[in-house]
Amino acid sequence: MGTSPLPPDLQRSLELLFELFSSYVAARTERDRSALHARIVDLFARLGVASEYPAVRQAAEMFERIQLEPAKRRHREVSLATNARDIVASRIRFFERTTGRPRLSPGARQILKIPVMESVEFTEILNEDEVAASVDKVLSSVAEEPISRAEGGESLRSSVAVIRSFVKNFCNIPPFCSGKMK
Repeated sequence: MGTSPLPPDLQRSLELLFELFSSYVAARTERDRSALHARIVDLFARLGVASEYPAVRQAAEMFERIQLEPAKRRHREVSLATNARDIVASRIRFFERTTGRPRLSPGARQILKIPVMESVEFTEILNEDEVAASVDKVLSSVAEEPISRAEGGESLRSSVAVIRSFVKNFCNIPPFCSGKMK
């Protein structure tokens, strides 16, 4: 910020505020935004009497404007897709930690996550219970004995096993199919 008539501590606090503002605007999840919001509010509170400075008032007004601006659609999609991906990853971890269950290859993991993420991106709807139940249904079929070597072996399943499970269960795994065949 160059030379400033502000006290050095206040100058550093304002510089930190603007860094936090930048991070707040770029945050991709509501959780990240909330954590940054808390830090910003705390920093404003610690400024206390310094709020009489025009630069501090300007920073407070700027933060209010940033908060009021609607989140960009892209951020909402990324956030929903990220949440969907995390739900699928969580169900995979639970599945793999269950005794006697195989692990999934990296390709199998991706092929299970992608349709869920894309469905959420296109519909802008995330029903966490529905996603968890659907993924569990697919994983239940993946746990069955492989019908070919291409599906993997006793302890590891490939993307082919996931595809077979999709084919077997497709109209029973919302949101991909409502259960009604055309």
